[in-house]
Amino acid sequence: MKSSMGMSTNKFTKTYHQLTEADIKAAEKRMGFTLPAELRAHYLKYNGGEPELRCWKSEHYDDNYLTGFFPIRKSNDLDDKELAKVETLDETVVELLEGQHMPKSFLPFAADGGGNYFCIDRDDGKIYFLPMDEDSSFDSRRRYLAASFNEFVEGLVKGDSEYL
Repeated sequence: MKSSMGMSTNKFTKTYHQLTEADIKAAEKRMGFTLPAELRAHYLKYNGGEPELRCWKSEHYDDNYLTGFFPIRKSNDLDDKELAKVETLDETVVELLEGQHMPKSFLPFAADGGGNYFCIDRDDGKIYFLPMDEDSSFDSRRRYLAASFNEFVEGLVKGDSEYL
């Protein structure tokens, strides 16, 4: 299912306005770090949105369904009230890192319906699911999902019970 260009074949809907390099650089400045290359390339193609295939299946845990990716920039003329309420990537990152709710190297790029996050570790590019309702250390609650962002997006499937 991988495309020859290395970009995802998973289609996204409910995306926000197309981003420019300047938009990404401005968000990186607000967050205080640069985006990993695969995530940056994804955001240049899709600014937030909902993937058509959104379930991550695991042998060891319940299936994880993501509701959508955080946008980097929203337009001011959003007609869709639900889209207007979504937090941006940098708003989410600043809030979570200031509250020390996750490791400093984790960058949450998507969430599930229960307020848990799909994160890329900026140190090694690996993807983790981070439940936020467990009262334990980061190391014990984080769940390894994929070796890279592209592997994660390509590994998403329809799922057995689309409850979204």
